[in-house]
Amino acid sequence: MKLRITNDELRLRLSPADVGKLRQGVILRETLSLPGKAIHFELDSKGSTIGASVSDNVIRVTVPPAAAAHWSVNDEETLSEVIGEGCRVSIEKDRR
Repeated sequence: MKLRITNDELRLRLSPADVGKLRQGVILRETLSLPGKAIHFELDSKGSTIGASVSDNVIRVTVPPAAAAHWSVNDEETLSEVIGEGCRVSIEKDRR
């Protein structure tokens, strides 16, 4: 899973293996270890909406299980939603 933050857009790119794990309900986690502190990011398919939050050094993105399951097996490249004051959250398939 790759994370990209640009202005008011948060993009997660998932490998085919990660897409399969998300479909199975596995919480995907990555960690960036900085001197003195680590930042974690998670993608969880147990949310009620596509959303994002930050708490205790964790950026957490959620997607509803039905949306994750449907998206994981179709040809759609991206799940996307504008949240809050205009922040776009995008979850993309990385086909490489």
